[in-house]
Amino acid sequence: MKFIFNRKILILIGIKLLLFYGIHKVYRKYSSEWERCKANSAIIIEDSFSDLPREKIINDAIFFIETTNSTDHQLTARQACAIESAAYVNPNKEVIVLFLTASNYIRLRHWPHFKHLLKYKNIHLRYFNINDLTADTPFEEWIETGYVSNSPYQTSHLSDILRYAVLYKYSGLYLDLDVITIKPIDSIKHKNFACLEENRKRFQSINGAVLRVSDQNGRLLIHMMIDQVIKTYDSRKHWDIGPRLVTKVLKEYCEIDDFLKTTECKNFKILPIEKCYAIEGYEWYKFYRESDTKLALKSTKDSYYIHLWNYQSSKNKISKSKNVAFNVLASKYCPLVYENNDEL
Repeated sequence: MKFIFNRKILILIGIKLLLFYGIHKVYRKYSSEWERCKANSAIIIEDSFSDLPREKIINDAIFFIETTNSTDHQLTARQACAIESAAYVNPNKEVIVLFLTASNYIRLRHWPHFKHLLKYKNIHLRYFNINDLTADTPFEEWIETGYVSNSPYQTSHLSDILRYAVLYKYSGLYLDLDVITIKPIDSIKHKNFACLEENRKRFQSINGAVLRVSDQNGRLLIHMMIDQVIKTYDSRKHWDIGPRLVTKVLKEYCEIDDFLKTTECKNFKILPIEKCYAIEGYEWYKFYRESDTKLALKSTKDSYYIHLWNYQSSKNKISKSKNVAFNVLASKYCPLVYENNDEL
């Protein structure tokens, strides 16, 4: 009996030791993970946008805004290329990339492109708070109503709303994360501009994927856009506060019906299609098909910016070995991202 009793005690002690060892191992694993997270964060996270020195913001800065807020979302190599191209082509301009909430940075430590982007001294990766970003703009009280937070298109709507808020507040150049920069902004003589996206019979559209505001005339136009959002916003309508709103307000601002007849008014320039949208959305595949390489490069040779139509093309990854137009452009305008990715 004594032997059996002692054996039971030994077994219990053994089980406790195993449990202690297992718990200790798990603790050490996750403790070291957390330390690595903090170490990576120290490299990646600069701070909130509100802590960025104002002189970095107001000197004709270039803005990107990421409003996706899902637990598994990471930016793609193409989006990293868009960011790098803006910094690479404009070494004397500050490129500010804004991410919705600080918690997104915890996931971004796994993003392989960060270390390449941070080699550029003019790239600033920042998180933001919506209320802080819309403070001192006409959106300040309206955003607190919660209209946008209840929208099924929250990510898209926030993207539109916040670009207007940033340009109203700071001026500068806003770019979507699927826009490759080709020309330095200082080589473009116009201080306020957007690009014609579509010009069809009885239908014209100005897209806000490329939008520059640099003086009071441009700021007045942005104010009109914000007022239009506040007056007409319907959370159930996906596209109403994007290109449709930009087009409508510009026609009112310029008092015109045809952007081809009047391409500039009140110091705001409507750039022709080939400057930003040389390849239209329904032909997005031309950037990624070898048979279209020459045509795509010829079409974009006079472009200032190239829109890659991420909404249509995001699932279509391309090997770097392919001789497609996007690879040619990436190798030239986002060399670090191109060099360090086998697939884009």
